[in-house]
Amino acid sequence: REGGRCCRLARRDREPVAVGRHGQEPRGCVTAAMKKHQLLEADVSGYKARIDAVNAFARTAQDGGNARAPAMLQCGEELSARYAGLADLITARRARLAAALDLQQFYRDVEIEATWIVTHE
Repeated sequence: REGGRCCRLARRDREPVAVGRHGQEPRGCVTAAMKKHQLLEADVSGYKARIDAVNAFARTAQDGGNARAPAMLQCGEELSARYAGLADLITARRARLAAALDLQQFYRDVEIEATWIVTHE
């Protein structure tokens, strides 16, 4: 899940052990979310080409004197604006996932250091 929400930090005796919801390493939770996000980004970027095609068709219709060209242009502009908003959301989500990945790596690093300290006591 996004932001590492499926992950939790469990304690066994004195050693911190990071575990995922399904017993997997927490980094795996965030990594899986990143992979899903990459697929989403690829899907959404495919729509950019379609929106550009709609806008190009609307401009061609306007140049050809089509009576419905202004409505087509308006529709294309609205689609472009909605796509820009979606692209902003996707960028923000990627940033949140990257931050979650950094946090999970920090937890893992703490776990490794704590284990090393306990074994050398």
